[in-house]
Order: sequence, then C-alpha cells, then structure tokens
Amino acid sequence: MRLGRSVALAVLTACLASLTGPVVTAQSQPPGALSAMQIALACAIPPEFAAPRPATLRILGAQDPVRRGLLSDRDLLVIAGGTGAGLQLGQRFFVRRPLTYGDPSRTTHRGITTSGWIRIVAVNETTAIASVDYTCGDILTGDYLDPFVEPVVPDGADRVDTTGDLDFAAASHVLFGAEESINGGAGSYMLIETGTDAGVMPGARFAIYRDVSVAGMPLTSVGEGVIVSAARTVSVLRINAVRDAVHAGDLAVPRKP
Repeated sequence: MRLGRSVALAVLTACLASLTGPVVTAQSQPPGALSAMQIALACAIPPEFAAPRPATLRILGAQDPVRRGLLSDRDLLVIAGGTGAGLQLGQRFFVRRPLTYGDPSRTTHRGITTSGWIRIVAVNETTAIASVDYTCGDILTGDYLDPFVEPVVPDGADRVDTTGDLDFAAASHVLFGAEESINGGAGSYMLIETGTDAGVMPGARFAIYRDVSVAGMPLTSVGEGVIVSAARTVSVLRINAVRDAVHAGDLAVPRKP
C-alpha cells in the first residue's frame, strides 16, 4: 500500500539520516501560480540540443518497495546529489532528458523533452528528496535536473500580427518540435535554426514559408509565429496560425518591426 506523502517523506528522511548523516527537511510549498501560457512554455521544447552531461543531479527513483522506471506526480523522488552538489531546500528544477529513440547512428542534433518540474524538500550531503510540482509528461528514472526559471511570456505571444516587412535574406529553417515531431500546428512550439547570435530575441515575429519544389512556383505562405525563447544558435517559435501544418525544413522568415 502506498504511504501518504507526509508519512513517506518522514520515512525517507529517517532512512537518509541513518545512512548518510544529518538531513534537513522542509514542508513542500505549493508552486507559484503560473498562467496557462507560462505552463505551456515551461513544458515546451527548450532552445538547446541534447549534449553529454555529468552523472550528478539525476533521479534515482521513488519511495516505493518496488523498483520502477516510470514515476508519477504523487511520488517523492530520490535525487543523486545533495548539499555537496549545491542543492538546498526549496530549490526548484526542471526534469529533462535527451531524446534517444530512433536510429542510434544518427549524427544530427537531438532534442530534449521536459518531463515537469520539482522542488527539493529534504537534503543531506549526498542525497535529496523532491516533490513534484507539475508534470508535462512521463518522469523517468535517470532524468536529469536543470535549474527552474519561471518562464517570461513575450507580449502578444499568442497573437497573429502580420505587420512588418519580410526579410527573406535572414530566413532560417524549421528544425523540429516536441519529441522531435516534424510537423506542428497552431499553438505548438518548434525549434528554428537561428538565435541571439543573429539578433533574434523573444517577441520577434516570423512568417513560415515553404518551397514546394516546382519549377517556376514562388515560395508559399504556410503560417505565422512568435519567438518565445532564444539561445545563441536556436530559438523556440510558437506557431499561432497555419494554412497547412508547419514541416521541418520550412523557412522561418523574420518580420522587421
């Protein structure tokens, strides 16, 4: 029978103390109120590619007499890493993992999925316990932690605005969306291959065009979107309107203000 969360936390705290020394605990606080758009952005694909990471700050499992790889929002999660790794009570973290399914020989960039975010509720020098604030999808043993940053939604991020001149000379390509999906519709988020190095910032507006590969045919308008987060070489585009599903390889054309 599954223990209540408060009882489970007490049991795990006692176990940690007996195994590895003093442990500090705190009652889990409810998460700050996030808007629906903030939650959607927090769960969206981040503007980065999968890369090798150190083995610390990963989820070892959950309080349960049966070993499980699939965890839930009702579980208390055991984290590999404690105060020695810089963890403190109340810290919040995204739970993420690289996407690795498909062709193992694939050499192109791989995406990252966000499973949700958690809060540290007990910690000692080597191990921590976290409660789940929110789940975007499945949380798996082995998922890694990234510091939680409350999303900032650009003004008008969900609004279609077709003003501004199109700069086809600065066009880039659509890469993929959540779970490396190659298609995206209105309200979805997809990576595009341009970022802050090219002057792209959150709030920038883009039109999506497609080359239909027919001699003499001009580029075809597919949709409209807004940049909601950006890194040096990639950005996350929220698609706000479509004439057809946006595909990987479509052109993202910035609109000059």
